[in-house]
Amino acid sequence: MNIFMEEKMRPDISVFHNGLSYCYQKLGDFSKATEEAKIAVELDPENHVYLTDLGWTLVEAKRFDEAEAVLKKAVRLSPPDYDLAKNNLEELKGGDFYS
Repeated sequence: MNIFMEEKMRPDISVFHNGLSYCYQKLGDFSKATEEAKIAVELDPENHVYLTDLGWTLVEAKRFDEAEAVLKKAVRLSPPDYDLAKNNLEELKGGDFYS
């Protein structure tokens, strides 16, 4: 059985929710994207990738303060060779998001 079949049979798997969040994000439904990303993080709260994805989804949903807090946590949990969380946080802080 491949992982996609397993995910369909076990919707509590965090990677399923993170992937679904990405799909909703690409469709522009940031409310559903945020909901799914939060489930992924609830299931795996120390996962720096899920936190990074949630953080950027929150940016796109214009929930900047919440996004900043999530991205800061993602940076703290990220290994030294993972720059996406740090780059997203820098873009949030340096961009015109808060205007």
